[in-house]
Amino acid sequence: MFTPLGEAAAGHTEPYNIYGVVIDAISPYVKNKPTCQVRLIDQSLNLKAAALTGNSATTFASVQFFANEISKLPHILQIGDIVRITKVNVTTFNGYK
Repeated sequence: MFTPLGEAAAGHTEPYNIYGVVIDAISPYVKNKPTCQVRLIDQSLNLKAAALTGNSATTFASVQFFANEISKLPHILQIGDIVRITKVNVTTFNGYK
């Protein structure tokens, strides 16, 4: 079962399975550990809906990936790619989930 991005809540005890459309991505790089970041939207989070409703709440989900090897990270080929993430936990960082 897949959860809409807008319904994923921090502190939920069970991991989520999500799909999203890539709207921005940072290529994999090594800082302390190999990492990369993508911004995703779906039917529950998107810029068009925010513009139509006047609601400027979160319009995308920011996902940070970590791995032991850079080859294990997702390699986004282009904006518009669809990403499936399974068994993900949602947390907050600097006030963002």
